[in-house]
Amino acid sequence: MKDYFEEINQNFDNTLAGEGFNSPNDLQAAVLKRIKQGGDLLVIAPKESGKTYAAMLAMMLKCPTPQEGSPRVLYMGDDNEEIVEMAKKMTLVTRRTELFIEVADSKGKMIQQRIFIFQGADVVIGNAKRMYDLYIQNGLNLNKIQLLIVDDADKFMTERAMAEMVRISEGLPKCQRIFFIEKRTPRVERVLPRFLNHPMVIDLTAE
Repeated sequence: MKDYFEEINQNFDNTLAGEGFNSPNDLQAAVLKRIKQGGDLLVIAPKESGKTYAAMLAMMLKCPTPQEGSPRVLYMGDDNEEIVEMAKKMTLVTRRTELFIEVADSKGKMIQQRIFIFQGADVVIGNAKRMYDLYIQNGLNLNKIQLLIVDDADKFMTERAMAEMVRISEGLPKCQRIFFIEKRTPRVERVLPRFLNHPMVIDLTAE
């Protein structure tokens, strides 16, 4: 897995090392391997397991260089503050490239977000409601998405959030999907097959 991490370091001018992140843990290495293999992934892991950097590494490996046009990566979270923090971290570690990281959170101004995304976002980091609102108003083009990451996916189980998630999912082209959850529940087990196609499972909660 070190080769994948080194590939990211080279593409992003060693900015990860500059932030004190010098090697992936087992979870992060497994996520990188799955990104390279292709196919969907379900990660069951508690907080403080390195999920944030696992998601960041996945985005950096999948989207190493800027391209004109529509976004190629969507990262969907639940908490607005965590979404903004993730966007800040991604902007920091990609600062020596021309990648555009844009936020689509519910507290920001949607018109401004729509303009920034339209101008050439490579990665969009936001929540389901704002992404849904942008999508139905033609402010978020999903045609070129290569990777969808949903963090804390078990928190998207309300009827409203599920409807938004389904609509966004139906608008995606064939792409790789990674879902992070903290624990399995009967409802999660019923719902996930609607979004993930025979996913590889990494379960850090299994005894």
